[in-house]
Formats: sequence, C-alpha cells, structure tokens
Amino acid sequence: LTAVLFLSCNAYAFSDVKSDGELGVAVKALEEYGVINGYEDGSFRPDSFITRAEFCKMVNVLFNFTDVGVNDFTDVSYDDWYFRSFGFSCRECVV
Repeated sequence: LTAVLFLSCNAYAFSDVKSDGELGVAVKALEEYGVINGYEDGSFRPDSFITRAEFCKMVNVLFNFTDVGVNDFTDVSYDDWYFRSFGFSCRECVV
C-alpha cells in the first residue's frame, strides 16, 4: 500500500483534494488501481474515517481477493453493496 501511495502520476482532483499535493497523487494512484472511487457527490472526504465496508473493499482490491466466503456479520445484508466484499474479507480472515 505504501508503494502505491507514492507513485508518481498526474493527480486527479476530487472536489475536496488538491491535485498538486502528495495526497492528490496518492488518491489518483488508488483510484486508477480501483482501490477507491470517492463518493457520489464527487468528494473524497480525506478527513473522514472509512467504514468497515470501505476497508473490506480496498483490501479485496489490493490483494485480489475474489473467492466469496461465509459472511458471519448479522448487520450485513445480501442487498448491501458491500455484501461480496465482506464475504471475500471473511474468507481471508481480514475482518
């Protein structure tokens, strides 16, 4: 992850990320790898905590987890966008 954060590339600017700084470069690299997408309103929210679902999605992309395991979380429904991410992460014992 650290290596990905400091890749040199043209930075993409979410509405709340300056494209000319280190954060902008890191965000662009993570977006290009599909690790992050930002939010529907065009923001990245760099000062917010990430959710458990967002964490699982990022880990799954970074480590290429694709086999779905058993999802033991009672608060994760089949209809949630992150249902498969939790299955991957559970199978790999990440969460």
